[in-house]
Amino acid sequence: MEPRVTKLEVKRTAHVAELGNDISKAKQIWLVIHGYGQLANRIVRKFDQFDMDEIYAIAPEGLNKFYWHEGSRVPVATWMTSHERLDEIDDYLTYLDQVYDEMILPNLDNAKFNILGFSQGSATMWRWVIHRQPKLAKLIQWAGEFPPEPDYKHHLNYLNAIDMSMVYGDQDSFIKGKHKEKVLTHISSVGLNMKINEYAGKHRIDRDVLKSLI
Repeated sequence: MEPRVTKLEVKRTAHVAELGNDISKAKQIWLVIHGYGQLANRIVRKFDQFDMDEIYAIAPEGLNKFYWHEGSRVPVATWMTSHERLDEIDDYLTYLDQVYDEMILPNLDNAKFNILGFSQGSATMWRWVIHRQPKLAKLIQWAGEFPPEPDYKHHLNYLNAIDMSMVYGDQDSFIKGKHKEKVLTHISSVGLNMKINEYAGKHRIDRDVLKSLI
């Protein structure tokens, strides 16, 4: 006899890291989507080099946690795995909608809204951007791939009105070879007006490069 699987919607407690002084007075609000095996309160610190009166960064943390490697007691997060992936995508889209509606949208009267997705967070970012289609000033895809589901061509008018950048290091352990070719081919074949920024570095957010993009 095979087991039956029942789906239940449950209430979860999410953690969102914030960096900045007063979001209601900020001129730029950044939604920062971390990569696989990271935590929100670490990636958001990349923004501590900026004027905290001018820039406010918000980093939601993926709802799935695990220990980085066997024997490690260092917890990290991921946005999803391949198991029940469509449910996990729906869950994090709902989660990001709530972050946007409750924490960001009420403060956009005098601020520009921007988004950055790093590594695995790039796919999460793209799914949410096309799902929600917020008014964005800048979009940064940092060392990540495009998820396969969104219809990018259908949304080109919306997307190409955004200042978009694809950023990766020349020594990146992930965006290289076939992965790099796949990403760059996607950008050109779909028709995305995306700036390509390849810098001297590895698979991490370089502070100096970030500063040049903000």
